Amino acid sequence: MKVLYIGYLGFNNVGDDVCYESFVHSINKWSNSVEKVIAYDIKENKGIKHLLSKETINAVVLGGGSLFQGDLFLTLAEEAIELGIPLYSYGTGIDYLTEETVSKYINGEYYEPSTFFNNRKINTNRIKNVVESIKYTGIRGPLTYKFLESLTPVRSSVEVIGDSGFIYSPNFDHYIINNYLNSIQNPLIAINWGTTFNKLFGYNEALLEDQLIESCFYLQSKGYHIVIYPMWDQDIESCWNFYHRLNNKDHVTIIPEVCHASQIYSFLSKCHFSINLKLHANILSAAAYTPFIQFAYRSKGFDFALSVNQEDNTLLPTTSNILETIKEKEVNFSSDRERYANLLKKEKEVYTNKHKAFIERFF
Repeated sequence: MKVLYIGYLGFNNVGDDVCYESFVHSINKWSNSVEKVIAYDIKENKGIKHLLSKETINAVVLGGGSLFQGDLFLTLAEEAIELGIPLYSYGTGIDYLTEETVSKYINGEYYEPSTFFNNRKINTNRIKNVVESIKYTGIRGPLTYKFLESLTPVRSSVEVIGDSGFIYSPNFDHYIINNYLNSIQNPLIAINWGTTFNKLFGYNEALLEDQLIESCFYLQSKGYHIVIYPMWDQDIESCWNFYHRLNNKDHVTIIPEVCHASQIYSFLSKCHFSINLKLHANILSAAAYTPFIQFAYRSKGFDFALSVNQEDNTLLPTTSNILETIKEKEVNFSSDRERYANLLKKEKEVYTNKHKAFIERFF
């Protein structure tokens, strides 16, 4: 069997890349029928019919990321359905739900949104048609579930299986520790920073950065070593700007490159806790059993947090008392870190079993 994996690949974005890598790991571990996983080349932007002229495709997987709202991904999904190729989703999600919609979904309401964050145009009819035709819909989290439930009666084939990056368990990679942190003795706190190009709740990235800078001053005063790291090429400049705003450079390190997911995972496993902007920085921290504070800059952050019962450690970027919250979380993580790590470990076991069942059932 040959499987076509569709995702936002090829742009040096660790989040999308780790979803694909985790899928391949899962196939290698649990499948007895897949001989090849083909990564869709988004830069070539060829249709499935074109790919079929070159090699056999027995199944199509809509992979990790917020792909349900993307026109390209929906077009490819529709083409797979039209061609009669079995289509599956593997941790796929929705993003750009408004704060109001998120709040109502969390409170148990469900309705089809008429508007989306930042006036994003999302074709709900196309999503509905794909979900009604897909063989199995494994999705990222409960907000995606609520959204799909608002479009069409949810079938038994729709299941929250979690983000595939959460079950990621690579071999330890010493690259970041050896190259950037080899002589550091103080406890580490990872700070993931970057840019959303101001497409975040509240539309005020600068205010969020100011509050996080203030929090870093506090954490340095407590004896922590701050490590700033990016998850995407376009985050590097923002990380440098963040670094230059911090004092006491003996207690701050910047990782000025986008490292591989296994390197970030391994580094995060050595941190006391992490504070992250980008979704998969939080997901990798959770996968490594390192407590995290997430700035959910859009709804996908809450989708993940709710899936692993970490909404208490997830903040809106419009929060006005970030320093006080981080002070409180630092005390909690320090006094009861093992409990937080064990909660993440239990959640990871649950979702690992779900992914295993999915692979064994269909592949």
